[in-house]
Amino acid sequence: MSMWYLKLLFFFAIALTYGTPLAQEEENPWEKAERTQAIISEEFKKCDATNAVVISFDELFDPRVEPFQANPKFLHKCIRVKGVAGWRHLYKDSLSQYRTQQSGIVQAHTLVRQHVGLANHELMTEKKLLESHVEGEVIGILGTCGFTMGGYCHYFQGPYIIAVSIEGKPQTELTRYIGKKASKELGNLREISRDKARQHGVASAFNEWIETLSIRDKSALEWILETAGFSDDYISFEELETTDNQYIDGIREAFFDEKSVYRKLANHKKLKRKYFQRFSNVTLPDGMEKPWYGQNLNGFAACVCIAKSCKGRWPISTADFLVGDDTPYICKELHERRDELKNSSYNDYVEMEEDEEGSFWKIYHPQPSAKIKVVEKTWPLKEN
Repeated sequence: MSMWYLKLLFFFAIALTYGTPLAQEEENPWEKAERTQAIISEEFKKCDATNAVVISFDELFDPRVEPFQANPKFLHKCIRVKGVAGWRHLYKDSLSQYRTQQSGIVQAHTLVRQHVGLANHELMTEKKLLESHVEGEVIGILGTCGFTMGGYCHYFQGPYIIAVSIEGKPQTELTRYIGKKASKELGNLREISRDKARQHGVASAFNEWIETLSIRDKSALEWILETAGFSDDYISFEELETTDNQYIDGIREAFFDEKSVYRKLANHKKLKRKYFQRFSNVTLPDGMEKPWYGQNLNGFAACVCIAKSCKGRWPISTADFLVGDDTPYICKELHERRDELKNSSYNDYVEMEEDEEGSFWKIYHPQPSAKIKVVEKTWPLKEN
C-alpha cells in the first residue's frame, strides 16, 4: 500500500474515531485512531467485488433520526452500493441534487438523505468526476464524518465512502427541468420583484459582479476574488492564465477564454435579469437544532439571460445554476457576509448597498462551463 494511502487512511481513521459515540469515552483518541487506522487499512486492502456487502443507498445511514451518521451495522466495512458518483459526492439518483437543494439550511442533514461523501482523490480524478458523473456502483469502506478533515467532510456531516472502485456509465447529458409543474415538485426558488432585490442590495451586488466580469482587468480580478472570500494573495492576474488549478478554472475561463459564454456579458446592460429567494421544504422536528453547515435558507439569487429569450427557461432551483452553451442564463447565489468587508478595499472599488440588517453580500467566483450536454425537460416526464 502506498504512503499516500496510509496517510489518507490515518486521517480518515481520526475522523471516524471522532464520528463514533465511543470516541467520547476514550481518554486518548489518538491511540484509538491508530487502532481504527489498522482496521481500515486491512479492510481497504481486501475490499473488492467478491467480499463487499451489497446494501441499498438508504442503508448507508443510521436508521435513527439522530445522530446523523453512517449505519453502525456497516461502519468500517467493505460495502457495495448503487448511485450516481460525482466529485466528492455519491448521490442517490438523478433527482438528488434537486432534493438536496430543496432542503435549504438542512442540506446533508439527517432528514435529507440524498447524498453521502466520496473519498479517494486519485480514483475520482481517474474517473473524471469533475467533468461528468458516473451512474453505477461504488465499492469502498463506509465511514462517518467527524473530527476536522478536508474534502466532503469539511462542508458536510454524515456518512461517506472511501472508494476502492467506481464502475458504471459516464453521463453524456444532464437533465434540467423547466416549467411550473417542475418548479412545484423540485424547485427551491421563488421569484422576487426588482424593487425587493434593490431593497436588499441584491440587484446592485449582482450588477457589479457581471459588470466586473466584463472588464477583465487586474482590479476586476482582485474584486472577484475578494467578493468570493479569497485572500488577497490567492493568485495574481499574471499567474491566472497559466496556473494549473481546477478550483479556478471558472475564473480563468471568464477572464481569458474568448469563446466562453461569459463573453456574452459584454452587453450586460441590455440583458434581462430575474431575482429569486430560496425556500426550504423541510421542517425541523421540535427540539432539533439547525446545523451550522449548508446553505442560507433565506439566501437570494440573481440571473441574467444571455440567450435571445429565457421565457419558460429560467431556473427552478439552485441545482440549475450551470454555465455553458446549453444554458440560456448565468446565475449566482448571494450569501450573507457580516462585518469583514466593511473596512476592506472591496468598498473602494464598488459602492455596495446594505440590506436591512447591514450585511454585505458574498458572491462566489465564476464556475467553469459544463463539460456535458444539458437538456431541458418538463415535469412530469411522459412515459413511452
